[in-house]
Amino acid sequence: GELNLTVIDTYVYDVSSKRMKMVPLKISPAFGKVFDEILVNAIDHAQRDSSLDYIGVYIDPKTQYISITNTGAGIPIEIHKEHKMYIPEFVFTQFDTGSNFDEKIRRTGGMYGEGAKYTVWTSEHFRIETVDENKGLKYIQDVYNHGTQISKPVITKTDERSHTTISYKPDLSIFKMRSFNKHAMLAIERRGYDASAWLAERKIKITLNDKDLSLKSFEDYVSLFVGPKVETPRTYGTIEGIGDYFIALNNTGSDSLQQISFVNGVSTIEGGSHVNAVANSIYRGILNKYKTTRTLSKHVDHIKDAFIKKNIFIF
Repeated sequence: GELNLTVIDTYVYDVSSKRMKMVPLKISPAFGKVFDEILVNAIDHAQRDSSLDYIGVYIDPKTQYISITNTGAGIPIEIHKEHKMYIPEFVFTQFDTGSNFDEKIRRTGGMYGEGAKYTVWTSEHFRIETVDENKGLKYIQDVYNHGTQISKPVITKTDERSHTTISYKPDLSIFKMRSFNKHAMLAIERRGYDASAWLAERKIKITLNDKDLSLKSFEDYVSLFVGPKVETPRTYGTIEGIGDYFIALNNTGSDSLQQISFVNGVSTIEGGSHVNAVANSIYRGILNKYKTTRTLSKHVDHIKDAFIKKNIFIF
């Protein structure tokens, strides 16, 4: 993502209407991206570990620290056989020697640990905390100054439940920011709702500063954007090789296709081939319906791709 502050039109949660609302946010896309790297690790872990039942995000605007905690099995607290260091340190601090960080941050979502190293790289302070309840051990390690100063891990006995907490203080100057402004907070809250939607079937509790963002189903997430089903009709389906989708009538007033999509828990703001595949499938389905229905077949020539796409909202 770009490091510079950029005005982006995006949906955020509006407290008064209790729905998502399209607003212009002035944020650094890269700031959101390095946060995403940690959140997506937790989402990815939730899909592998049935014991994970909670993801909590805490942001302190005063101290400028962000922390993300997830339950479930912690990172193994043992020495990596090949690299001769503790596995948590190896996962988060050992960068590819050919990596280069200039005005872009590489997009890696879903690669355990690999993307999170870019969060380390852009932080003044990064802390790894993980607990292995089976061994009764707790591991804490601090990394300072963009990954250049790595403290020795502190390992203690504990009776805490297994979990991992990643805390970091981003170097705001990298992102051309002076503070955690309202726009940054809204963007992170939106990603909390996104995570809840992605994991809704697992019934995982997700919080932001102790505010419960949990959703009972993906359709509840759809309703945040278009209203309840009685107000805005919708349907759902699956396209092989693409995934599940919901389609609702576009009630936003926009003249273009509206979409909210994810790949491996990563929000794909600009859409992509997966969104186009769903939109094209719907267009062909409607066209075929008109062709095979006697009372509608005479209107087939008037049904255009752009007309259909501007009247649907894809999730």
